[in-house]
Parts: sequence; C-alpha cells; structure tokens
Amino acid sequence: MNNFPDQDSVAGWLSLSDLEFSQMTTSTWIPLAIQNSSNKNGLQPGEDGYFNECWDVDSVVMLRSSVEELGHPDWETITSGSISNAWTDEVSFHIPGYFYHDNTSNFHGLYPVIKKHYVGQEHAHWELHQEIALSLNLLRRGNSWIRPEEGNVEVARLKICADGAPYLLEIRAEFLKDYLRARDSQLILGGFVLRETTGSTAELAGWDLGGRDRNFIHGEWDGHHEATYMDKPIHHAQGRIWWTEVVEPAKASYRVGSCDEPSHIQFIVDAQSNETATAAELENSSTWLYFSPNLISSMLELDHANLSMGSLMTGTLSIGDAHFQFGINECNLITIFAKDIARLPLWIQKSLVGHNITPEGSIGEELNLMQVRAYFAGTIAPEKRLVKAIRGLNAVFEEKTSSPLLRNVPDETELARKLHRFHSGSFEDVCSLSKQLVKILIERIDLPHLTSLLTEGNKAEAKRKKFRSLKIVGLYLEQLGGNGRDMTTALVGINDLRQGDAHITSSTAKSALTLFGLPEDEIDHLKSCRIILTSVTNCIEAIATLVSSNTTIDSSRSPNFIN
Repeated sequence: MNNFPDQDSVAGWLSLSDLEFSQMTTSTWIPLAIQNSSNKNGLQPGEDGYFNECWDVDSVVMLRSSVEELGHPDWETITSGSISNAWTDEVSFHIPGYFYHDNTSNFHGLYPVIKKHYVGQEHAHWELHQEIALSLNLLRRGNSWIRPEEGNVEVARLKICADGAPYLLEIRAEFLKDYLRARDSQLILGGFVLRETTGSTAELAGWDLGGRDRNFIHGEWDGHHEATYMDKPIHHAQGRIWWTEVVEPAKASYRVGSCDEPSHIQFIVDAQSNETATAAELENSSTWLYFSPNLISSMLELDHANLSMGSLMTGTLSIGDAHFQFGINECNLITIFAKDIARLPLWIQKSLVGHNITPEGSIGEELNLMQVRAYFAGTIAPEKRLVKAIRGLNAVFEEKTSSPLLRNVPDETELARKLHRFHSGSFEDVCSLSKQLVKILIERIDLPHLTSLLTEGNKAEAKRKKFRSLKIVGLYLEQLGGNGRDMTTALVGINDLRQGDAHITSSTAKSALTLFGLPEDEIDHLKSCRIILTSVTNCIEAIATLVSSNTTIDSSRSPNFIN
C-alpha cells in the first residue's frame, strides 16, 4: 500500500495495473479488511504535486450453498451491509456480524471483521469475528490473536495507524483455509483503491481530458483527467479500481475439523545411509533420534515450554500437555526415543526437525540406564540442585535473620527456564548464562538487610572501603567463621563472566573460566555451563549450611578474605 510514484511513472501508478494481478489471496497473510488513506507530502487537494491513495477492502465468509444460490457478491454489496449492529423487524432478527441477502432470518455467511463505532470514540473498533476466533481456539493478546495449542503462533493481527485508527486486519492463510473447510465456505474479498494527483503531476499522466475505463478478469478500472480553470488551469487525474477475489478452503480441516493431519516430516535415523523415517514409521521403531544441544534452548523460547532436569545427564521437556524425556551423550548431543517424537503434536515435530542431526555416539549412559535397563541413574543435575538451593538459602536466612537474603525470586518453573546448561552455542552464550545467574543471585541481594547483620566494626569497614554486594557477602561469611574469599569464588566468577555477553573477546571474561577450574580456551561450552552451575550450586549450599549452623554473629573475627 501507499507506494507513491516518481515523475516518470505517474501514468502507471494511476492505471493501478499492479492490482490487476493482486496476490492478496495467495500470500501467507490474507487481508480481511483494509481502510487506509494517505498522501505523499502533506499537500492539500488542488495543490501542485498532491498525491493521495485510499484503500477500502472488506471481505465476507460465504457459505458454499449460498454461493451456489446467489453467486459472489461484488465489492459494494460486501461493504454496504450494516455489520456491527443487530437489525430486526416484526418477523426477522439479523445477528451482528453475519451476512444477510434479504430481510429474512437466513444468513448466508459472516463478516470476519466486526467494525463497531461507539459514541465519543474517534475511531471504530475492529474485532476478529468470535466464530473464527473460537473455532480456531485463538487468544487475543494486544493486537494479535495467537493459538496456544501451537506454541502461541500468531494467527491474526491488527495494525493501527499513528493516530490510533485501525487500518489492516489480516490472518494466516493456513488457518483461515482450515476454518473455511470446516465451515464449508469461501472467503470473498472485495477491494476498492483510489489514486489521485493534482497540478503539473496530473499532466505527466499523458491522458487526454475526459474519462477512460477497462475491465479485467477480477474487476474493473476507470480513470479521469479534468482541468479547472481559475487564474491558471489546475489539472486533476485519478484512477479507481474495483475487484473481487476468492479464497478457497483447504482440502481438509485439521484444526477446526476432525481430520488427522498426515506428517511428511522426515527424521534422520541412520548414521551410515542417512536413512530417514516419518513420524508414522517411528511409531513402530525402537531407536533413538539425535539432536543438536541448542534444541533445548530453542524450544524453551515457546511460552508453554518448561524444563525439568533429573539426573546429571537426563531431563524432561514439556510443551503444554506434550512432553518427552531426553539424554545427553558423550558427544554432547541430545537423544530422544523415536516413539516419543512420533507421539508429539505435528507442530512440535516441525519445531524439532530443524535440530535433527546424524546419529553420533551412544544414546547416553544415563538415558540407557533409565529407558533400556529401567534403573535410576543415581545422580542429580546441578540445575535441579540449584533451584532447591536458592529456596533453601532464603528459607535459612528468613529463619535466622527474619528476612530472606534474595528479594522477589522467580518461581521454580521460571528459574528452570532461565538457569540451565543449554546456553551452550558459544562463549557468548556461556556469558549469557552467567548474566542470568547474576540477576537472580547477586542483583537480588537485600543489601540493607545484609549490612544490618554486620558488626559495627565491619559496617564501618564496608562503608570506608565502599564494598559492593559480593564483598559484603564475604564479610558476613567471615563473621560467621567461614572463608569469605573461597566461598564467594563462584559468584565472583559469574560476575566477571557476565561482561563477556557484551564483550566476547574480553580477556577478563575468559580468564574468569579459571575460577571454575576450566581453561581460558575451553571450547566445550555445554561442559562449561554445567560446571558453572555446579560450582554456583555448591556455593549457595555452603552459604546456607554456614548460616544454618550459626545462632550468633561472632564480631571478633577479622575479614581476612579482603586483606
């Protein structure tokens, strides 16, 4: 919309030939309604160089039986109906949002966009018809309609002008056509566009004065050139186009209807021949599929995805009502039982297949122990320990000091989504994990409360040397009889590493890996994240144990860790 011409293309612009072969109904997003008017340069009609373009597109979902009876309505019929209010007489009642051909109560379709005007409101309110929204199980969020059952994919969206007026509501073709099939209907799209210019630019069209017109397969066009004579002639040229298009339903309805959608997705199942198999074929398979480790972080971007790590090298990923167990093998690959993949919803399979790779290595010692031999692995993932340790630390502080150490800690589900080893694509990702840890464990420290627990001498020392959070934590641990420097090493490490999220080549950030017993040039980023999580967990558990074992603050101890 609103592609204004240069001086050499005024005639083509006014002819609107670009809309004769409109692809609105064949694109990924199909407009259900457009109302927009704009001019190129803020000039007024009659001023030299004025360009203006107006769009008015509406649509109706029409039952196939009604199409056979009445044919396709034209643009004027589609747009002239009173679609936002009920209508009634002594015999009939017209439901708002439905399409009627006469005064009877028999409707022939519905308007997918309800436009409602309210007293005192400058602009109309646009809504996606509730029949479409409810049929597709859509949830409105702001100006988008999403489908939670498919990872909150955006299905329809409303676009608003700067002045607050709605100008476009469009829907994904795949979902619209599914609904149309279930409704046994078509979408009839009717459009009108006006383009006009005045002044010397109108003469550039090269038209003689008067009118002209042409018909094409989907509609008609007319153009007009006139001159108004005042002190000098003022030329005005315009082109107008009317057209209708039809969107046919899908061959089957998998979302609204009861059809089972066939899966043609191919998963790699063999390392030697690169043999692949569909989900249906995997149903009878007793093999495992292999995926790159970034699969987990990618899936966790979905709103309904949650991670639950169990043993050291196994976990469960859930997406809504669906879930699967996975293992991590010696090659740092994710392994999943093929039958578990086959039983997932198709949209999740589509998300997984992009991470599917050629098998390499075993399925993982712990996954083999649990899924093949039916034994417990006997280990615990640091992610699982860390969530428990954070809760335990706050509980101990609240018991001993009447207030938790960390403020406003997210719930366990949110912690598990953020604090995991699968930030492992690069060193930058390792630093990203460290930043998440800092936000949870350092930035949330209740510093006034912690400072209040120090002896008067230590308070003075902290104030004189302008100690920050970690120094004060160490000072408090020394006060309780611990080694403040050693016990906060992991926290110092993540604090240094977080700088690498913005400065990847920072020598300070990479040298911080050595605080976790890792070389500066470590390239196994999954291992780095696992060890960082383990070290931080050990740190939190040790602090909680020390605080729990103390009933009083020993003010005689000096803060040796800062000497």
